[in-house]
Amino acid sequence: MMRAAFLLVQILDGFETTLPHMEGIIPERLKEIGFMGIEETARFSTGVGTLQADKAFKL
Repeated sequence: MMRAAFLLVQILDGFETTLPHMEGIIPERLKEIGFMGIEETARFSTGVGTLQADKAFKL
């Protein structure tokens, strides 16, 4: 059911902008563009899926 709700988010926001979140590759993308000290700080369950909060820094 959550996947169906997230599909609606993808339709509204665009598949290209939501796919990295769905695949869980945001931390890797942050690393690729020069961020360091990437760490997950929280997870929130919502009606359309799980949101993850990360922190990182860039010099």
